Amino acid sequence: MSIQLQVYSRYGCHLCEDMLEHLSLLKGEFNFEVTEIDIVGNDELEKQYGLKVPVLVCQEREICHYHLDVKQFRDFMNQVVNE
Repeated sequence: MSIQLQVYSRYGCHLCEDMLEHLSLLKGEFNFEVTEIDIVGNDELEKQYGLKVPVLVCQEREICHYHLDVKQFRDFMNQVVNE
């Protein structure tokens, strides 16, 4: 079963592009899919994530924001896989 991740982002955000690129490098290590969600124009998402994008989320739980914290990501993924 593939783990579903969401990256809340803004179009043209270089930090968002960096996080997505780094996640793609980890796809061989874990079975996951990433959905990018642009927050622009969504008042609720802009209020929740606007100052923190990109924000990596799984199962409504924030894993990290601004940059991909690889250690935190791996710890989270190992925890989810072992549940």
